[in-house]
Amino acid sequence: MRQKLSFFTAVLLVLAGFMTPHIGHAQTITLEPSAVPNGVSSASGQQFHQRMNVTLGGTAVGLSRMFTITAPPELTIVTNSATVTTATAGRTATVEAATSSSITLSASIVANGFGGSAASTTIFIEFDVTTPNAFAGVGSGAKIDTAYTVNFSAGASSTNRTVSVAKHNDLPIRLVRLPHLTRFAVIPQLLVAVITKWVLLLQAN
Repeated sequence: MRQKLSFFTAVLLVLAGFMTPHIGHAQTITLEPSAVPNGVSSASGQQFHQRMNVTLGGTAVGLSRMFTITAPPELTIVTNSATVTTATAGRTATVEAATSSSITLSASIVANGFGGSAASTTIFIEFDVTTPNAFAGVGSGAKIDTAYTVNFSAGASSTNRTVSVAKHNDLPIRLVRLPHLTRFAVIPQLLVAVITKWVLLLQAN
């Protein structure tokens, strides 16, 4: 009976481990919306708004020049539109520089200054772009995939990434916003705790 119970215990714990999302210390970068339309003309005062959500990894270090976002060809950043906020207490970030093709940011901790831990800090970068009347090589009603690049400074202890964005030529953009996974991270953890407690009670009996 004890041997069967041990095997049953192992199976439950393995399943619980698979159900637990490994997002606690992972670096993630997403873009909303993940597509841009053609014909957003600066001459007529038009701008298309985007937001990049950056969650730094568990070993990230805050620097005066943390990372640079570079736009793909045909997307022009409106230089005075870039703003940055953080969703992590005690952490700050600022726009160090912005050009028509890139945005450079800093990230630090109020208490420790630059060089302190920036682990798991969430940063929101909002900016506007303009686009040509038609994207090169893309037919009407079609799209082509490209990407922003996010390059971290050497001392940031973070990984360079590309963030996908689609160029839509006379094609509608649909924004589907899903709940952030971190809001639900505690549910599998609680499930693991409950299963573990239940197994320990069974073994005691």
